[in-house]
Amino acid sequence: MQGRTFAVVAKRRETRRSVHEYLARLGAVVRPLREVNKVEDAFDGFVMFPDELSVDEASRTLALLRRHYPDARVVVITNHLDRYPTHDPGVIVLRIPVWGWMIAEALRSSGDGV
Repeated sequence: MQGRTFAVVAKRRETRRSVHEYLARLGAVVRPLREVNKVEDAFDGFVMFPDELSVDEASRTLALLRRHYPDARVVVITNHLDRYPTHDPGVIVLRIPVWGWMIAEALRSSGDGV
């Protein structure tokens, strides 16, 4: 994960902070985002907590990320697995509860084995 850049998309500060700290300890560059309106920075992947958003906002956010970053991995962490695509190879959906190592492994699967 060394040097790769990820964004953590979550409303709750504690959620953003804890995932940020874990991934940063693995050498990743992490940018916590409360919301995604317009994505301009370069990211290798995203960790998204859609249960903290409205259903419409979560759907719009995921669509925006996939449109602007078709090659990036989006890890969706939710209690509602049925709301998110399983046919999109760029999206990994994990059921709550998850641990940091599970998020890291899902993000690692997006690249060249780093």
